[in-house]
Amino acid sequence: MLRALLANRFKLAIRHDVREVPIYALVMARSDGQLGPQLHATQTDCAALKESAGGLTPPAADGSVRCGFRNTGTGLMLANALPMQAFARFLSGQVQRVVVDRTGLTGEWDVQLKWTPDRVRDAAGGSPPTDAPTLFTALHEQLGLKLESTRGSVEVMVVERVERPTPD
Repeated sequence: MLRALLANRFKLAIRHDVREVPIYALVMARSDGQLGPQLHATQTDCAALKESAGGLTPPAADGSVRCGFRNTGTGLMLANALPMQAFARFLSGQVQRVVVDRTGLTGEWDVQLKWTPDRVRDAAGGSPPTDAPTLFTALHEQLGLKLESTRGSVEVMVVERVERPTPD
């Protein structure tokens, strides 16, 4: 419906294309496969929790995240029963580049990650107002993972035409 409105009012024409662009690959930081202290295979059976609660995951008694993740926006991400592919999508939003999971880690994971976001670091003139590390350092130290810069095929949306809106 929105696409039809934009095409009608703005004469918007788009197409999808695949382009080779810079991306990050999420990989294990250590060759021996050892994980960091804040990354653990989950013990939570989310399917059983949802079934027992009628399709919704009940909140944890202590307020912690259960079967999902919470990002405070200030450099703290807590997750429970999160697949690595979903974690890679979260990281994409933080680094403004597509992140693909190449860790080889299957199943679901509990994650606690604390870092100083770049926008906070930039606002402070380059020196972080907290003792939290950069995202890249935090991934390595806390999770035993790292982001490697590479190139990969990514689907992009190309705007072929757009005009000023027609008057009502």
